[in-house]
Amino acid sequence: MDEHHEREKIGLVLSSLRQEKGISINVVTKLSGLKFEQVKIIEEGHSGYTIGSLIRYLDAIKVKVKFSHVISKVLHFIELNKDRNDPVGDVCTDLLRDNDFYDCETDTQRLSYIRGLIDLHSDAVDEAIRRFLKEYAIFKGKLK
Repeated sequence: MDEHHEREKIGLVLSSLRQEKGISINVVTKLSGLKFEQVKIIEEGHSGYTIGSLIRYLDAIKVKVKFSHVISKVLHFIELNKDRNDPVGDVCTDLLRDNDFYDCETDTQRLSYIRGLIDLHSDAVDEAIRRFLKEYAIFKGKLK
């Protein structure tokens, strides 16, 4: 694993989340007590910040991080398919940005949440979610 590349990916995700929430870097500095340069170091994927700084940054942008020792088949499927240039890839990408989805603690809850999204959107999105669920079922069967 290339540590620098992983830091850059984390920084990009954090920066995107901050911007999606409409929070400026100046607000992050005020809420977290971090200096402007420290925030930029985190968001640009550089090394040299502490876990404490990262936690304060996450608190400032109101993002929770959950760790699990159990490998989720749903999350694994999403990770494998998020870069696809099709509706399933779009669903995967959207789920990765969905904080409510991350509150789900089990694959059963995750799938129930995803199924609950059907009929809340346009027909095209509903079809993409159905396709996601169909492909996930095939993927899950291959893991056995």
